[in-house]
Amino acid sequence: MMTNVDLDNPRSYFSIQVPIISIVKTEMVSTPGVELPPENPPTVENEHEPSTNPPEVPEPDTSAAEVEKIVPMKGKPLVLIYHTHTTESYMPSKNYNYNPRDKAYHTNDLRFSVARVGDVMADELNKMGIPTLHDKTVHDVPTYMTSYTNSLKTVEQILKTNPSIKIIIDLHRDAPTADPQKSRELTTVKIDGKTYSRIMLVIGSDKVFPHPHWKENYRFGVLVNNKLEELYPGISREIDLREQRFNQHLSKKAILVEIGSHGNTMEESIESAKAFARALSEVVKSLTLLNENENIGQQ
Repeated sequence: MMTNVDLDNPRSYFSIQVPIISIVKTEMVSTPGVELPPENPPTVENEHEPSTNPPEVPEPDTSAAEVEKIVPMKGKPLVLIYHTHTTESYMPSKNYNYNPRDKAYHTNDLRFSVARVGDVMADELNKMGIPTLHDKTVHDVPTYMTSYTNSLKTVEQILKTNPSIKIIIDLHRDAPTADPQKSRELTTVKIDGKTYSRIMLVIGSDKVFPHPHWKENYRFGVLVNNKLEELYPGISREIDLREQRFNQHLSKKAILVEIGSHGNTMEESIESAKAFARALSEVVKSLTLLNENENIGQQ
């Protein structure tokens, strides 16, 4: 119990190889976290050997023609929002006052976590005619180290029962430094008199695990990021391209979205969720091939 090792689950052995202090530091500062090896490692024939070079960045062609079109299924969800780190939260405020369980601002009360921001984003997308599911399964309790393993199982099950989903958003909040006030300086912007939490997209590559669709994810992320900046100049913290894949191999349009940091408030992050939903809806409409009697965005 003290080491989080399950004798029937070899995967749990990995967690004891990381010093406890490293786990704490990872949770506070590097919120995307870590991925454990898949249950069925790739064979020698298709094993991807990690490279010492940084991930290759595809040409940032932002034309919609470079991104696979979307064919929606009437009455079926198109977007999934979920949270690998469901208990990440924000600095308490007057309207969203709570008792964080740690100095990195986490809470098991999902009314005050990033899941609340996900509620707003999903509601906005649904209002705009983009059918969206929001899953609030908690994946980072009792341990942070297996959160991506846990969320992978959740998303795989959702996709199995909802094959219409084409866009997958893993919604987080960032912590670029351990000090929330210093983080706030990096993750806050005022646009037209309104304060927003800044947004960063994290895209995984294939350096660590096989990920044949990462360039498609990257191009989709470029479209979304450019639309965000067009509508809300200064809100984007650009795209962070990583070696890990962050479960993004499950879709050609999978992105990890960091809204704000533990130096922002819930109010600021809710405004950013609305901004992101607006930008995403416009990108979706630009990519959508309508079937007969379909009318996405005009429902």
